[in-house]
Amino acid sequence: CTEVNFNSLNGTAVATSTWKEGNIAMKAFENEDENVWQSERGALLPQSVWYDFRRPTIIEKFSFKSRTDAVGKYNLIADGPSNFTVFGSNDSDCSNELSWVQLYEDFSGNKFSIKNDEKRGDLEMNGTFRCYGIKVLDVPGRKNGDKYVTISRIRFFNETDEINFKMKNGTAGATSVWTEENIAKKAFTKRPPNIWHSEKDIELPQSIWYQFPKPLKIVKYSFMSRKDSKMEKDSLKNVIPDGPTKYEFFGSNAHDCSNESEWITLYNDTSGLPFNSTIHTKIEEIDNDQNYQCYGLRINDVPGKRNSDNYVSVSRIRYYTAKGGYLEELFRHLGFARLDAISETDGTRWLLPECLLFVLGPTCYLVILKLVSHANPDVHLPNGQASHNQIGLKILNTVGTYLALALIGLAGVMVPSFTSSIYFGVFMVFATYWSLNNTLGRRFGFVCRVLMVQSG
Repeated sequence: CTEVNFNSLNGTAVATSTWKEGNIAMKAFENEDENVWQSERGALLPQSVWYDFRRPTIIEKFSFKSRTDAVGKYNLIADGPSNFTVFGSNDSDCSNELSWVQLYEDFSGNKFSIKNDEKRGDLEMNGTFRCYGIKVLDVPGRKNGDKYVTISRIRFFNETDEINFKMKNGTAGATSVWTEENIAKKAFTKRPPNIWHSEKDIELPQSIWYQFPKPLKIVKYSFMSRKDSKMEKDSLKNVIPDGPTKYEFFGSNAHDCSNESEWITLYNDTSGLPFNSTIHTKIEEIDNDQNYQCYGLRINDVPGKRNSDNYVSVSRIRYYTAKGGYLEELFRHLGFARLDAISETDGTRWLLPECLLFVLGPTCYLVILKLVSHANPDVHLPNGQASHNQIGLKILNTVGTYLALALIGLAGVMVPSFTSSIYFGVFMVFATYWSLNNTLGRRFGFVCRVLMVQSG
């Protein structure tokens, strides 16, 4: 599982009440032991805390602890949730409880132990939500009868990587298109107004797909019905009649993705469930152990409009690949990256600079070495008082030495990895050596040559 890093997001944390400024909702999503969210004194249960990601996000697991601050260690059991639910919401106002969809429940009444072992669980995959939160129904309470809710270290996890279609340089296609503004490509973008819309009153089934430059394995997908400006004005007027109720998710390795005879059904939804105020997104995990170059949706039925017109509208199609294992994560930290699932264009863009350095680095070294070997030995003999050119060359050499040291340090911190740690280590050693009133000298020049070879 991959833990969500709240520090890298622009979301907001909110709670139904707060005890003090030092116990606001965001504290519960931080990793420090002293940071907790605590409800207001005397506030009636239930009390809730949630995080608004500002866009639909897949969360599959959660965990949290009771209070972990030193002051509250005696109330760890009393303030820790014993009955609670975990919910998701797609409402722009996450405090609207009517929009909350229950994803997990714990009515066991189990108290936290004195060790403060975290409570965790797997969420039901009912769609993607922009808000996820915990609704606390009961706590054991303190000896004087007061009931506070205190939570710390809320963590959310997901197990898949979302495909970035912009980086794949693939092509989207569909069996029909309503207008040029509703082409298939629109359904694979993240902007809410962008949708794929089939031709008016076209016969079903209708299909939409995405062809990647190379085969890859998709293990999960999600999509929404139309999510355009009309939806904001007319609520669910067009969302329900245009949204797929029966469909198939397929894969294909055919050169022409429109060749239906080559489609392999990976998931078949015959439930007939329409989109509504609760179901904003349809999401499914698929048992797929093959790599396919094309993945798509074959829509077999939609509710249709009252005038019997049939349209198909789909937006925000998302594909997800399984996250790499421990070895792949280790290789990433060592500075290695997989290139088998990217396009030829991206592969060339990433590898070409390395290939050029590999060729040009040794070439420049050999050329300079040859020029120096044929130099007149007289130029190396002392010639009395130094000229202005020699003084300038000495200044340039001194400045260049420290500039090289600074650039090595910058290279060590720009992209953290194993290879970058070499640059950073060299910087720390020679910067420390120089700070002790020593000159860098030839040793530093030799190390720079080694780094040049290593970079090439």
